Amino acid sequence: MCYFITVSVPNNEAETLRSKAPRNLHLIESNNPSINQHMPENYISYIVTTGGCSCDLFSEGPEEDEQEKRISKLRRKYKRKGWSDAKIERSISQAISAAQASRKAGLRDDLRFYLSDVIEELNEMRIVIHWYNSGVETEKFLLPDHYSYQTTILGIKILFESVTRYL
Repeated sequence: MCYFITVSVPNNEAETLRSKAPRNLHLIESNNPSINQHMPENYISYIVTTGGCSCDLFSEGPEEDEQEKRISKLRRKYKRKGWSDAKIERSISQAISAAQASRKAGLRDDLRFYLSDVIEELNEMRIVIHWYNSGVETEKFLLPDHYSYQTTILGIKILFESVTRYL
């Protein structure tokens, strides 16, 4: 279905999270039991979207298979045009660099800046990034003890697991 990013903060700090949200980001209160069971009792959770889901706010980065197919397609195209091997390799190298720059793994910059701004005031925040296969409020899953993706915003770890166990 889609990625959804859930941000959880202490109840008494929720207004700070909401008031600092840029216009292009929407906060929707969330009560998914699978997430709430991992949060302290005094926390409130919000799903962050740009309207529908959070897919455009987070990327695992380009898939290797996808990139290999694109490289093969470019190589065939340039050979048909009669380009030399050196020219083909230069062009493919430039295409790879451009693709990596435009689709990097992690949180989109505006979301990172927003969360950085909020965390300066709150000093406490938890973030869950999960691929949902069913309802955002009803899907049951377990957050793992280890994480396959980790980044830091001002010392706060953002944890992401691409494989969760479903109940």
